Amino acid sequence: MPIRVGQLVWNGGSSGIVVSVEKDGTCAIQRDELLDKDVARANIRVHPDGAPLMVGQPVKARTGKPKCGEVMDVNQDWSYNVRYDDGSVELGVRRYNLGTCTLDSVVALSLSQNKGVGLAGAGGLALASELASLFPNLRSLELDSCGVGDEGADELTKLISANRLHSLQSLSIEGSPTRLTDKSVLPLRRAWKAVAKREAQLKLPATGKPHH
Repeated sequence: MPIRVGQLVWNGGSSGIVVSVEKDGTCAIQRDELLDKDVARANIRVHPDGAPLMVGQPVKARTGKPKCGEVMDVNQDWSYNVRYDDGSVELGVRRYNLGTCTLDSVVALSLSQNKGVGLAGAGGLALASELASLFPNLRSLELDSCGVGDEGADELTKLISANRLHSLQSLSIEGSPTRLTDKSVLPLRRAWKAVAKREAQLKLPATGKPHH
C-alpha cells in the first residue's frame, strides 16, 4: 500500500503521521513533538483506519467519552480541529485519536471551496481511496475550487474504473484553482464514460493546460 502525506502509520512500536515522502521512498514521521526523518518504507506499517481526513468528514473520538463529530479544519501539522455533536470543539486533535464513520444515508457530498482538499495531490484529496467505504451510497460529489490535481483525479479514475463508486451519478471538479491537465482529465473521462449510467453527469476542465 502506498504511503501518503497525512497518513497514520506505525513505526518502531509507536504511531505517527507522515509529513513528507521523499523520492527515494523514505518518509518523515511526526510523533507529537518529535520528528523522525529518513524512515525506510520497509519499517513502516499503514494503520487500517489511518487515511488523511478531510474537512466535513464525520469522525469519532478514540479517547475519553465516546462521541461523534466532524472535521472543521485540517492544520498544517496534520492535526485536526473537530466539532462534536454535543457542541464541544477540540483543536489540534492527532489522527491517532480519531476514528472514521460510515454514513450509509449520505447520497450527496459537496466539498467545494475547501482548498485543503487538494493540499497534497491524491493524499490531499484526503478521501479518494476512502470514498467508497465512507459513503457507499454516494450519488453526487462536488470538488469545485478545491485545488485538486492530476494525482487526485487519477485516484478517482481508479475507483470509477473498479466500479467502487457504483452509485455515483454526478461528479464535478470545476472552478479555480485547479491543477488538472489532460494527463488525468482524459483517462477520467474515459473511465466515466465506460461505467456511467445514461443520466450521469461529469464536469471537468475542458482544456489540456493547467488551470490557475
